[in-house]
Amino acid sequence: MHLPFVSRDMPKSNKSSKKGSAKPKKTSTAVTIPKSVTATLDRIHAKVQSVETQLRDFTKEFRTQAKAWTKMGEKSSQKRAKRKPSEYNLYLKDKMKQGMTMTEAVGAWKQRGGSSGESSSMSSSSMSSSMGEESETETEDEA
Repeated sequence: MHLPFVSRDMPKSNKSSKKGSAKPKKTSTAVTIPKSVTATLDRIHAKVQSVETQLRDFTKEFRTQAKAWTKMGEKSSQKRAKRKPSEYNLYLKDKMKQGMTMTEAVGAWKQRGGSSGESSSMSSSSMSSSMGEESETETEDEA
């Protein structure tokens, strides 16, 4: 059983105004949609609603996560702003700007007798690795 397609967008033509029309006027029959098609449409509609709900939930969760990431970034920048370089680091930075090498600046800090708490742990580890380099450069200069 094939039902004719009736377009609702197109204007109806007025065929009854023609004179001499031998065909009787047909009454339009309502098009019924099979139950299987409506059931399929209902299932599709339910799936679309489910996907829309999931999308809303996902979007909400994403916005919450984005706010959390933003707050994390703000905290770390605040922490960075609070941190101040140690006297030892400032001294080394200043000496290196003057043209000294890192090992020379560490040696100068040692000779100066740095009093910073960090300097003892920092300079001892730095000096142990840099002292070997200094002794090699001194022997090359002497030769």
